[in-house]
Amino acid sequence: MLKVFNTDAISRNSRFFRGLIAGFITAVLLAIVYGFLSRFIVVEFSMAFIGMGYLIGMAIQRFGRGVKLQFSILGAVLTLFCILLSDFIYFFGFENLTAFSFYPTFLVHYLRVFLRVDLNSILSTLFRLGGIYAGYIYSRIV
Repeated sequence: MLKVFNTDAISRNSRFFRGLIAGFITAVLLAIVYGFLSRFIVVEFSMAFIGMGYLIGMAIQRFGRGVKLQFSILGAVLTLFCILLSDFIYFFGFENLTAFSFYPTFLVHYLRVFLRVDLNSILSTLFRLGGIYAGYIYSRIV
């Protein structure tokens, strides 16, 4: 007999919420790991941002199982959040994360580092954009 309505299936909104939760947890964990590693090793490994975008996108794709554009936008936004959080931990440390007075200083320092016109800042900006693109591409089922 054909089932007309599948009661075990989850709705579109709950799939998006599951993707949001999985992507957010992945983004926070990746930002903490990358921020601590780059702070203690004192080497910026820019190719890791593409891996961050890929892992966040795959977490959203696996748990959200969505095909709409909103999943891709969620992947890009969470990857951007992950990159900003990992850079904040790298520049100021984890202990200053709750010191909201550092946020304007962080923004000025962040823009000063990435708006320089030398090869390293251009390449690191391109790798960050590549990570956001990877989060956008891999977060939905196509």
